[in-house]
Amino acid sequence: MLEVKNLTVSLEKDGKTCPLVKNLSYTLGAGQTLAIVGESGCGKTMQALAVMGLLPPNIAVTAGEILFEKQNILTLNKKERRKLNGTSIALIFQDALTSLNPVLTIREHFLEVYKDRTTLTVPQAEEKIKELLTQVELPARVLTSYPHQLSGGQRQRVMIALALTLNPKLLIADEPTTALDEGTQKQIITLIKNIQTKRKMAVIFITHDLQLAKNIADKIFVLYAGTKIEEAKTQDLFNNPLHPYTYGLLKAVVNKDTPKGKPLYEIAGTPPRNMQFDCCAFNNRCAQKAEICKQKLPPLKELKPNHFCACFCTSKRGENA
Repeated sequence: MLEVKNLTVSLEKDGKTCPLVKNLSYTLGAGQTLAIVGESGCGKTMQALAVMGLLPPNIAVTAGEILFEKQNILTLNKKERRKLNGTSIALIFQDALTSLNPVLTIREHFLEVYKDRTTLTVPQAEEKIKELLTQVELPARVLTSYPHQLSGGQRQRVMIALALTLNPKLLIADEPTTALDEGTQKQIITLIKNIQTKRKMAVIFITHDLQLAKNIADKIFVLYAGTKIEEAKTQDLFNNPLHPYTYGLLKAVVNKDTPKGKPLYEIAGTPPRNMQFDCCAFNNRCAQKAEICKQKLPPLKELKPNHFCACFCTSKRGENA
C-alpha cells in the first residue's frame, strides 16, 4: 500500500540546506502495523508530515519518492493531495488539546469535516458521528463539549474518530498516547488495534516508547539522527537487537520486572544537533565503537533474514553497549 523510497526531508535556513530525514526507505502492506521509534528530534514526525504533505514552509522533500498504491503522491498538486488526505491517508496528531479548535464544540469539529468533504445532510452526518463515537467508546454527550472540558483520554478518542471520519486506508498515529497515564495508554492502543482489525487499515505508529510499539506493531524500525539504523519484525528486534542504540533503548525500558531502587539505565550523551555527517552518527555515544565508526558511514545491511542494521560493531554488543 505504501512504499517510501530514499526519502530525504530538508530544512532550508539562511541559504543552507540541512537534512532532517535522510535516504529513508520502507514498505507497508494493507492491514499491517509499522512502528517507528527513536528519541525526540530523530525525524519520526517529519517523515510522517512528508507522507501527509503537511511539512512547514521552510521544510521540503528534497529527494526520493512516496508511493501510495503505486502512485507517487509527491507529484500531486495541492487539490489532489487534499483529496487524498482524510479519504485515503489520515493522521492522528501528537497533542489533541492543541490540535482541536478551542472555540468549536466536538460536534462542530465533525460537522466541519462532513460539510467540507462530503455531500451528506446534517442529519445524515450526525448519524455517522454517533456511529464513530460508538467505535471509539465515547458517549454522545461529548458532542456538546468543548475540547478543554474533556479528559486527555477523551480528547485522544475524539482525534481518532476524526481521523476515521472518511474511512482512510492508512492511519498514521503520531505519538497518540503522549501525556496519558498508563491505563489510558493501554485503552487507546487496544482501541486502535480493534478498529484496525475491523477496517483492515494499515497503521504507522510513531512513538519513543518501545513497550507500546511491541504491543501494536508487526515490524519496527529505529531512527537515529534522521537515518534508519535498524529494522526487523517486532519479536526479532526485541529478542535480538543488533544495533547498540536499539540495545540501549530496550535496556532503558521500565517494566514490572525492573528492580526497585536500582538506578535506571541511560544512554550516555545526547543526539547530534547537526544532521550532516559522514561517519556513524552514534559513535560519540557508543561504548563499543571502533576506529572505522569515526571514519565511515555504516550501510544498512540485512544481517539476518528480514533483519537490517547499520553498524560496524554488532558482533561486539554486550552489557556496555
